[in-house]
Amino acid sequence: MCLAFFCTACTSTDVVNGAPSSVNKREYAKYTYYNEKTAKKQIEAAKEIADFVIVSMHWGDEDEFDADSSQKEIARKLAELGANAIIGHHPHVVQTIEWIETENGKTLCVYSLGNFLSTMLYARNMVGMMVSFDIVTNEGEPYIKNVKVIPTVTHYSPAPSGKGLEHRGDIAVYLMENYTEKNGKITRL
Repeated sequence: MCLAFFCTACTSTDVVNGAPSSVNKREYAKYTYYNEKTAKKQIEAAKEIADFVIVSMHWGDEDEFDADSSQKEIARKLAELGANAIIGHHPHVVQTIEWIETENGKTLCVYSLGNFLSTMLYARNMVGMMVSFDIVTNEGEPYIKNVKVIPTVTHYSPAPSGKGLEHRGDIAVYLMENYTEKNGKITRL
């Protein structure tokens, strides 16, 4: 089985981290805004060389736990175009996972994985998830089976008083099920 993976960004992406507000963001960094014509072309090209297509989307609003209408609309369109799985990121928090059913079959959509590794200030930004699944075939048609969500949490030591964010230390990612700060029995990932 051959697997294709491509990334795109959507029109709701209006922030390029690190870009000064005075610069034209399109000139500062090269990235692709989502548009249906390009997505269709990319998915068709991927399907020519692969049996299974995963789309990575940079979308949504930061710190929003629910996928917005733009994310849902784009996800449905990507599923209709033939994406087998859609994996989203950008909101810095975990968002829902759902199956999108179309005439092409079922597409797994993970709206946001949250943060895998972060030294952000709020607990909501310290949680992430890994998603695993098996890709199997039935009469040559690939589909997803055995979806597993594995919650993670980032832990770090705070910066000494008066020091900035860059002085945080002992940064590590843990499986949430093993993360117990009080009893000291922490299993590193």
